Amino acid sequence: QGYLIIIFALAIGITIKISHKYKSRVIDYGLIFSWLIGIVTLILGVSGKFVLSSVFARPSFQARIEYWRITLKVIKDNLLFGVGPDKLYDVTPNYMAPGSLKLITTTRMDNAHNWYLNLIANFGLISGLILMVIIGIVIFSAVMFLRGQDKKNPLILGSIVAYLALFIDGLVSIEQPGLGVWLYLFGGLIVGAYLDSKPNSVPQNLATKNSNKAGFMLP
Repeated sequence: QGYLIIIFALAIGITIKISHKYKSRVIDYGLIFSWLIGIVTLILGVSGKFVLSSVFARPSFQARIEYWRITLKVIKDNLLFGVGPDKLYDVTPNYMAPGSLKLITTTRMDNAHNWYLNLIANFGLISGLILMVIIGIVIFSAVMFLRGQDKKNPLILGSIVAYLALFIDGLVSIEQPGLGVWLYLFGGLIVGAYLDSKPNSVPQNLATKNSNKAGFMLP
């Protein structure tokens, strides 16, 4: 998964660089088409087809798919509030009866190996929706920032790439404090940069009105 994340981050960086350097619709459409091909290839690989099938056929990834199936069953049975913090280890044996698993394992599952599914399983759908809203705000801010005038800021461009790489890592990684800390850190930088780049005509108007009022009140 580390190699795939590195490749993904490099692809994002190269895409942004090319899009900024060459202002052409043809190139933009070519980049979009390339990403569509990559996404389709990735989906086919997960499904066991095409060139990436051997990568996703490895036991480590297949075990993760099994963990995700079990976690989805746990979420279905504990939808709103989850099973409680770090309680998957206590409840998953009920979902791992002999004959019910595609991959036989004698190890009790204590983590979903998906940061987002793990959070929903532990704390419920309400908490999961709140997290999705936060992620949506960050992605929206990143898109709007890239369309703005300050999109060449290298710190924020790096933060966007890092955030997307961490987001992808969260899809296959166990829950760990470092992942959440960096996601929130880079997410905060992105949202802050977008808000700072917005036209500040309203604050200026308010400042003008306030200064006029203050001037009127002076003797």
